[in-house]
Amino acid sequence: IVNFTSNRNYTIDDIEQKWLDLVGKELGVTEWVQLTQKDLDTYSKLTYDHNWIHKKDAGKKGSPFGDTIAHGLLTLSMLP
Repeated sequence: IVNFTSNRNYTIDDIEQKWLDLVGKELGVTEWVQLTQKDLDTYSKLTYDHNWIHKKDAGKKGSPFGDTIAHGLLTLSMLP
């Protein structure tokens, strides 16, 4: 991974190549994290995102996923 603390000046091409070199490799593998409805409710309160699809029983209310789904940014924040 690019060390941005070094004195070297990186070009966009350098950085792009570093990313391309990582394609297909496992990065930051961790244990699974299971989110509970309480986790989603807490995140909803903190972010003021009270969309129905993140609520309990979203599946019964017509969720295209058949159940409640986690917030996209919450999921994204868990990436290594």
